[in-house]
Amino acid sequence: MAGEAQIKRNTELVYLYNELNKLSITVLPLPRRLSISGANVCAIRPTTASADKPTDEARQKDEK
Repeated sequence: MAGEAQIKRNTELVYLYNELNKLSITVLPLPRRLSISGANVCAIRPTTASADKPTDEARQKDEK
């Protein structure tokens, strides 16, 4: 049962991530795997670079 709930949650997160990208909003850090914490999902800001590939500078800022 817990596995099914996690799959459903991951599917919803991927859907939300894709919808935000349609609005030209970058979600950082970009999910490399689907175990995304709520704090990371909330890290949104207007796009300053390509929605798919943030600049190294933007990525370094988020890691601090």
